[in-house]
Amino acid sequence: MRLVTGGQRAFGASALNAVRITGLYADTQLVPDPVYPYLSANLNLNAKHLQLASTLFYMLQLRPLVDAEFPVPPVYVFPSFEESLEENDPYTKHGIDQLSVRILAPFCDAKVASVGELFDYAKVHGEPFARALLDNGLFIPPGGSVDQRLDVAEAAKAYLAALEGVRSAEMLAIMKRMPTAALLLNGALERIRPHYHLLENATELGAQPLLSQQAHWHYFEMCAQANAEDLRRKAIISEQAFQTLRAVQDDSLSWLARIPVDTLAELISNNEHRWLREELNKYTAQLTGGATINPNDMVREVNFGLSSLVQRQQKAMADIERKYAPKKMSAFFAGATSLAAVGVATFLPSLSPFLGVAGTAVAAVATVGAGAFGFGKEKVQEGVEKRQAERSMLGVLATVRPR
Repeated sequence: MRLVTGGQRAFGASALNAVRITGLYADTQLVPDPVYPYLSANLNLNAKHLQLASTLFYMLQLRPLVDAEFPVPPVYVFPSFEESLEENDPYTKHGIDQLSVRILAPFCDAKVASVGELFDYAKVHGEPFARALLDNGLFIPPGGSVDQRLDVAEAAKAYLAALEGVRSAEMLAIMKRMPTAALLLNGALERIRPHYHLLENATELGAQPLLSQQAHWHYFEMCAQANAEDLRRKAIISEQAFQTLRAVQDDSLSWLARIPVDTLAELISNNEHRWLREELNKYTAQLTGGATINPNDMVREVNFGLSSLVQRQQKAMADIERKYAPKKMSAFFAGATSLAAVGVATFLPSLSPFLGVAGTAVAAVATVGAGAFGFGKEKVQEGVEKRQAERSMLGVLATVRPR
């Protein structure tokens, strides 16, 4: 199962969490190099070096998955030249232009054939066009949600506020002077462009596109529809697996990102991710009978499946405790019984001469030691079994899942 990530320009905390969560299920995730753009293009960023350091910080969290040198790499960062292509490659420019027109032109009351004409239309039909962008989910401010309802002024304000401290002062000044409809159009285009590269990367690398946030999925669906493409690539992934991957990125399962990357590497080394894939398929198989799978139904089934697996782990831990409880008590009472016998001999005058006081003390220590050793041995064995269970996929899920 080979996936390629995308839908956003930056690699931050949400992108890192998405890779960690998907690593519990998929075999390989292809990540377009998020560092090279800082070195090769003018991104119009504020504190560029600080933002580069932030990107490196999140990317380097994945290093344990690379250092493990698995035969099938769980993560592979591949060279990506998106900004250079957007600036210099006519084919890429035309492709982005046409994808944008296919998505946005239906909401114009005039014929438009290029992005330039879209901006001309926005300047002429300001308020109605801006309202159409919002009403049809074509503009979502950075960090905003698909269900968020904003009026035109609120949307423009949220867009600029999200870019404060991120974009350069010069670029922000230009954007603040733009007509509101043109500003919101620019925001929609900034959302669409990464999806053109995602679809292109998926085709060239023979991988299934994967996204991490609800807003990114929203735009991905629009882009796929505009290009008359299926959301999933049938030669790479089944509908069931595709919808399961979407489900594990749902906000209700964000706790999966608590699993440390070192632990994830250990799970992958033991092929536990394939085991989890098979287990979740058992819970979601009932949804595959129809033509399409409702994403909300899949989220519910995946949640139920993970809850059931955690309950299985809790039962396994209880079974280990029940298994060793009689053995520990047996070892303890064996030592206590011997100690009681020595004590009786000490206090019965008829037996004392044969044992002697010193001999009695030694015997007492020996019996106590034997009982403690037997109890300790069983306790250690119980601890070993528990630790082994805790390091399995079930144990890790049970550890990080909210109580």
